Amino acid sequence: MAPPVVPEAIARDYNEGAFVLDRSPRASAALARRCLEQVLEGYLSATGSDLKKQIDSVKEKVPENVYRGLHGLRTIGNFSVHLNKDTNTGQIVDVEPEEAEWTLEVLDLLFDFLFVAPARAQERIDGVNSKLKASGKPLIE
Repeated sequence: MAPPVVPEAIARDYNEGAFVLDRSPRASAALARRCLEQVLEGYLSATGSDLKKQIDSVKEKVPENVYRGLHGLRTIGNFSVHLNKDTNTGQIVDVEPEEAEWTLEVLDLLFDFLFVAPARAQERIDGVNSKLKASGKPLIE
């Protein structure tokens, strides 16, 4: 389940992706990719004509491990929505269950960075501010 602070439309796709993970890793990875697109456009002001360029445009806005994970998510998501063939065997490259699971883990990292950690920090500051206010001291801004 997506944390409660994740915006509803994104959480809905994430939760659906988690729900179908065991039944269809490909569908799960496609939903994770959709979540990524929503976050990039709606919360990171990504720019670029394709998903790779959009991820590259937010490199300085997210931690390095998240940035690299986003490219991994993009790649696995592409395997789920585009026809890719193995150059040696000619077989379609498909999404493995552990790869689809990792796409959700990458989203967990992104959600923690963008939504969960800031909300947790604000809760702590609000608690301290409550005490400061009660004691007549200046609040933390």
